[in-house]
Amino acid sequence: MATNRNTKPVSLCIVTISHTQFLMPADKGLKLVELLQHAQHAQWDYSDRSDGRTYIVGEQVEAEYRAVKQSQLKLQKSETPEKPARGQTLLLERDR
Repeated sequence: MATNRNTKPVSLCIVTISHTQFLMPADKGLKLVELLQHAQHAQWDYSDRSDGRTYIVGEQVEAEYRAVKQSQLKLQKSETPEKPARGQTLLLERDR
């Protein structure tokens, strides 16, 4: 189970945004998907040489929410363990 620094269980989810998945607390994932329902893809229009601040607006952003269990998660193994970022509140317990 995921825990925060106070060791309270945290519900987790996977949010998929345009084929990229992100693990996060479930409450934040719901908010993110709700916000992205109103977003559209946009990219700089480099062909407009006036001031370079025009954008090409595309399709609506595809965002998907999925609740996940701890048993569905595996930690990626790295050669050098990284120090947690300051203020990081989400910790995954390693399987024993």
